[in-house]
Parts: sequence; C-alpha cells; structure tokens
Amino acid sequence: MHVLICDDDPDMQFLLKYILTIHQNQVTQAMNKKDVLSNSQNHFDLIIMDYFLGDDHGLDVLAAFRKISYHECPVILLSGQEFKESPDLKKEYNLLDIIQKPFDPAWFSEYIKRLRLS
Repeated sequence: MHVLICDDDPDMQFLLKYILTIHQNQVTQAMNKKDVLSNSQNHFDLIIMDYFLGDDHGLDVLAAFRKISYHECPVILLSGQEFKESPDLKKEYNLLDIIQKPFDPAWFSEYIKRLRLS
C-alpha cells in the first residue's frame, strides 16, 4: 500500500512512518499544503491527514489535492481536538476513520494491520 502522511508534527510523522513501514507500506510524507499538492501526480492507496495542517485546514487541503489529482482514495483523519463525526462528512471526504490524537501506537499498528488485510 502507498500511503501519504500529511502532518506538520515531525514526531507524529516519524511515528506514523515507523508503524506503516513495519507493515510493508510505501510512505510519502508531507508537512504542509504545498508538499501535499506537489504529490498530486502520485497514486496513493490511503491518505492520513491531520485535521490542522499548519495554517491550513486538513479537509481544505484534501479537497484541493483531489481537484488536481483526479483520484479518490480512503482517508484517515487525525485530530488533536475532539471531533464530531457525521455520515455526510465521512462520505464527502471518503473518510475511513477519524482518530483522536494522541493514540496508542500499539493500537494504531493493529489498526493498520487489519486495514491491510481487508
């Protein structure tokens, strides 16, 4: 699986990349909107997007990415703040899940493992 990690926190980037590569995923990292958009020509099987990506809103970055990349893939949204899910939001952005930070790395590792098997 090719995964795009979009998070402006270097520690979170490191943790996510470590967990994903343990499970044999190819990882591309983006720290901001410019990095995300510069990867629009790549094909990703999954995007992990921080809800607040620097000065930008993660869902706005995701919408801009999809306008120029022309492909849909599932998204896991990470948020350091409590986030109220809605079915419409999940459908509009193809959200697999919304995960509250901080999370247990062992739990996330199992989550990724299950994702790869499905």
